[in-house]
Amino acid sequence: MTTTRRAALIGAGTAFTLAACGPASPRAAGDVIAAGQPAALLIWAVARDRLAGWPRRPTAQALGALPARAADLPELGALASGGRPANLEAIAALKPQLVIDYGDTDPENQALGDRLKTRLGVDWRLIDGALTKIPEAIRETAVLLEADQAAAGLADEAARILDRWRRAQGGPSFYYARGADGLETGFRGSLATEVLEGAGWTNVAGV
Repeated sequence: MTTTRRAALIGAGTAFTLAACGPASPRAAGDVIAAGQPAALLIWAVARDRLAGWPRRPTAQALGALPARAADLPELGALASGGRPANLEAIAALKPQLVIDYGDTDPENQALGDRLKTRLGVDWRLIDGALTKIPEAIRETAVLLEADQAAAGLADEAARILDRWRRAQGGPSFYYARGADGLETGFRGSLATEVLEGAGWTNVAGV
């Protein structure tokens, strides 16, 4: 699960820009668990009252841009990879109605969802976190959380942001430095570099 990447995409593209005024839900508050931080941001953006807690508490700067409820939510840990692992007994004690994961839909993450669904006895939904599918992810989540009408504007705005991204003027060539020494990189077509490549920048690290 590329947690940092997903969180950055939602934060930069939609959630932290628009979720501060995200809709409240008619359903019970705090009955949905986010498997990881990207899912938490997605749930918050669509129906913030349904979110039970943060897998990882947002920074003070991020909390300052959000309604007070964001700071009141507990840190629960992550069910998916990335961050402090959640305590499954503590999660089960919350009696959630649903667990949402948001990210890569590869067999590994699907198998993780199946295992934890069995252990927790709670429905688990894995939503495709592809960059170009952010509007669809918002709409799918909104249906699950019964907030589809209220979240329609958020999905439309995400689609407009992606349209501007696709039409952006191409940029220079780049090298995506990773690791402590910067010698690791994301090769062309990788998840880590798709934001720049999709906007017309050229990744010098070919496959």
